[in-house]
Amino acid sequence: MLRNLFAAAVALVPLLVPGLARAKPAVTKVKAGTVIVHKGTVDDGTPGKGSKEHEKTAAPKKPKAPPSASVGSPSSGKLENGVRFEDEPAARFTPSYGTSDVRYGTSEIVALVHGAAKSVAKQYPGSVLNVGQFSKPGGGDVDRHASHESGRDVDLPFYIKDGSGKPYLAGGFVPFRSDGTTTLYKGLHFDEARNWALVAALLRSPHAHVSHIFVADPQRNAVLAYGKSHGADPDLLARAAGLMVQPTGVLPHDDHFHVRIACPSGDGKCVENPTSSRRAKKHAKAKGGKKAHGATHAPAKGVTKVATKAPTKPVETEESTTEETSAEDPLEKLLSPQVEGLGSIHMGAKRH
Repeated sequence: MLRNLFAAAVALVPLLVPGLARAKPAVTKVKAGTVIVHKGTVDDGTPGKGSKEHEKTAAPKKPKAPPSASVGSPSSGKLENGVRFEDEPAARFTPSYGTSDVRYGTSEIVALVHGAAKSVAKQYPGSVLNVGQFSKPGGGDVDRHASHESGRDVDLPFYIKDGSGKPYLAGGFVPFRSDGTTTLYKGLHFDEARNWALVAALLRSPHAHVSHIFVADPQRNAVLAYGKSHGADPDLLARAAGLMVQPTGVLPHDDHFHVRIACPSGDGKCVENPTSSRRAKKHAKAKGGKKAHGATHAPAKGVTKVATKAPTKPVETEESTTEETSAEDPLEKLLSPQVEGLGSIHMGAKRH
């Protein structure tokens, strides 16, 4: 009798507790590349009330871009996997160049320019650096330049201030006289403070080693004088004095700094300086009548033009070596013996 009553009670349990016989434990299903997690009790494959299903898929990794490489020399070379200079708050591609694609360089020189511009903007809030041409996407010849071929050169127009000392952002390159006033426009002045800050940031940069800065003597001297009078580090001043050089016998760089970096580490096909045969070829092309880029930059917009007589100077260059100049060449006095490699600076009658 008792045995029959117990059997009947056991049989009634599923009826008194619905779903007990069909209850299943929570499970974790794993598919290729996907993890699906079910939480809570599942009844006939349907998630229980309050349970959630989460699906996580790993994002595919982007392939790493191959490193940039400078091949050959600045006047006879090419650029592999060049990095495009992009505008940022502290630096922009000069509007006067419009849609020019000559805005590619090695990763080192692009990082150098961005870093230096940010450094100046940190010291002088609101500063924006105009940036001129680098190299073409694949390097090679650039119109009105005899260098800029291997991704290691860039032109940086000067920082400018107006008559009240406020920063002025021009639409193009603006040339300056030795007294700091412009040769073509009224009311603008060479900004010694920010231009010194730029040179100092370029030389201190961890991104690249600056090997040359071509610039006219008056602007070079103004920058160095400002640094000295404001307590700049003597070693930094000495290095800046050695690297900033005015090309001789040609149009001076009175509207920009032409910055060149040394061959980046690991660029086994990079050549620091052009060969003699290449220099001779460049000189022949320059004498053929092509204009130097330093004298043909588009003027800045929004300022009053001052009538001036067009200069009658030879074509601009940095290609010939010091061996091609006389022993009394004043360039020799500008070279710092502490700076390795400056004895073979390429200067002379080229198109820059």
